[in-house]
Amino acid sequence: MLRGIYIYMKTKFAIKILNIKDDYRNRKDDEKYYYEIYQENKQKYVSLFNIKKAKKFQNAKNAKIHLKKLVDECANINKASGFKIVEVDEQYNIISEENISVQKLSEELVAKNPQYKGIEYYINKLSKVMTRLKVDNYEYNWDKDSAYIKFTYKGEFYKFDHKATEENKLTYGTDCLAQLVLTLEDLARMSERNIYDFSVWISGMKYLPEKKLLPQCFQNLGFKYDYPSKEELDRAYKELLKIVHPDNGGSSESFISLKKSYEECLKQI
Repeated sequence: MLRGIYIYMKTKFAIKILNIKDDYRNRKDDEKYYYEIYQENKQKYVSLFNIKKAKKFQNAKNAKIHLKKLVDECANINKASGFKIVEVDEQYNIISEENISVQKLSEELVAKNPQYKGIEYYINKLSKVMTRLKVDNYEYNWDKDSAYIKFTYKGEFYKFDHKATEENKLTYGTDCLAQLVLTLEDLARMSERNIYDFSVWISGMKYLPEKKLLPQCFQNLGFKYDYPSKEELDRAYKELLKIVHPDNGGSSESFISLKKSYEECLKQI
């Protein structure tokens, strides 16, 4: 059962390949997405699966980086293929789709003359730093001139963000992310040397994550942000029944709709 003060919908991102050179492992199917790379005769290929089995990424930026790698390495896709970055929720419902141009993607991911080269190096370094800190739940992103890293440490939420300015002599968001990673690495190193606990160094970076609305079925029973317990759900359902039941002046449509919402809620708690 999901409970807590700050509940927000987790989404993931997948790569959708609209056109692919067909082979014996792949059939053209609008409902199939990229999942894995396989190799034959020293050549790499892409296999396709549906969205439930598709490889998921923490954010759209990671998916784009991986897509660029696929186009460069796999024989059965090319730059002329159509691509989308698809955002899905935990029930695999599609939240959004972004059409991707490989040419524009290359320009977006490869900034001209960044101060810190090789963003993938810093993404890998961030993973190692978080492992050292025993942080499992984290996310990061960057745009044209800024970046952030968000994570949970000992039950508290933290956010490090950084923006390129004339004062810090940074130009690109990738440079900002690189500096954030290096800063976290320095803090991890000091913590490992017992120069205060890591939480002391980052105490000023606490933040409250944005609340996300619960699914509509919960909202229909009066729960907007926080998942209810079974007892709370039953209590709300019984109170609303007194209002919408046809015997009490309600309509059959409202009664049936409430009953369906209640049953759907029971499946999710």
